[in-house]
Amino acid sequence: MNVYGKGVFWNNLHFLGTYHFMQDNNLGIDINKPLEKLSIQQFTEMEKKKKIAAFFSNRLNKRNKLVKDGRNIDLNDKRCEFALRGKEANCLDIFGKDWPAGYANENSGFGFEPEGKPWWLDKLDRLKSYMFNLCPENTAYGYYTTEKIWHSIHAYSLPIYNGWNSNIYETFPQESFIDFANFEKPGELFRYISSLNSREYLERLNTCIEVYNASIEVKRKNMDNEAKEMVQHILQRMDLI
Repeated sequence: MNVYGKGVFWNNLHFLGTYHFMQDNNLGIDINKPLEKLSIQQFTEMEKKKKIAAFFSNRLNKRNKLVKDGRNIDLNDKRCEFALRGKEANCLDIFGKDWPAGYANENSGFGFEPEGKPWWLDKLDRLKSYMFNLCPENTAYGYYTTEKIWHSIHAYSLPIYNGWNSNIYETFPQESFIDFANFEKPGELFRYISSLNSREYLERLNTCIEVYNASIEVKRKNMDNEAKEMVQHILQRMDLI
């Protein structure tokens, strides 16, 4: 809808602490609680796996295509291919539905809610033990920024996110998240991650935390007006104002 109508999302914070302006559903992110930046000692004490976690369903070879201005902006095939190769290389764990037998972790698909626990809280609990999160959107387009990158930072897991054909760098500086678009082949990404030292990793993660904290402050100030602003965008598109 946003690709062709341009009136659904107009900044990168729509899914930060709310789901489609539903203030009673914060997707596990409390915008009143900033995150603490980490020291080397604090990071070491977390004892995270030096692995990547991927939380999405397998849609490889599902004829995914979304063409805009002559370019296919669908990211499903690429992200699924990277997840499969990462699993085979034993540097990535998959959580999601419809993967080949033996590739995804147990009971880990979206919609799985153990003991009534929402999927986003289950996801955040699992993600906390990983250093990296492969979390590009399914589509590369301006301001289509869902909870994925925010969940990653909230769990102190460095995001591997897509910067191509998006507006994400309006919110995040360079050298913060790892840009998925910079790697054409899975092996390139995995070799880069393997070579990343603790100092650079922590600098990137703490930069992401700074952005997260600044963004929840903006979200708090603007939350009450978001729904009204969306109505204004819709009316403008309909030439009613």
